[in-house]
Amino acid sequence: MNTTKEATIDVYIISSGLLDCAVVGEEACRTLCKRFESLDPWRGIPFTKRVPMTHTEALRTMQEMNVKKALETVKRESNK
Repeated sequence: MNTTKEATIDVYIISSGLLDCAVVGEEACRTLCKRFESLDPWRGIPFTKRVPMTHTEALRTMQEMNVKKALETVKRESNK
């Protein structure tokens, strides 16, 4: 059995109050936070957390966040 350790990448979880998302890399995090601040300045600086993950874990996390957002949208729209 051949096992190789998968390299970790820095994933940043960002929560602006309106949107939660995950991005890979510090530069992407800074860019997205600046964009959130310019679009919604009264909310302040978005919360960010750096989490080292493997590529597989990062993809799974991003997919789970997207599914959660989609389900919340469907639920909200169905209640109208």
